[in-house]
Amino acid sequence: MTESSNINVFNVHGKTLELANYEGPSDKGDAYQINKGEIKNRDQLLDYCDLLMPLRTAVYDLSHSFFEDKPAEGDS
Repeated sequence: MTESSNINVFNVHGKTLELANYEGPSDKGDAYQINKGEIKNRDQLLDYCDLLMPLRTAVYDLSHSFFEDKPAEGDS
């Protein structure tokens, strides 16, 4: 009896392997599965920040760049 199995095909670039025909996410929002339509206010954005450390770091850093008089509190 023969079982069907998936065969992965890789491309080789020097010493780097790449999965053939793989299309990565178009942006970081897709990569982190952020539904931009759900973020309608500050609290919803902060909820996402609680879940995603890279987003929290980006928001924290941006707040220090744009709102020097009252940046986000906490650590990045």
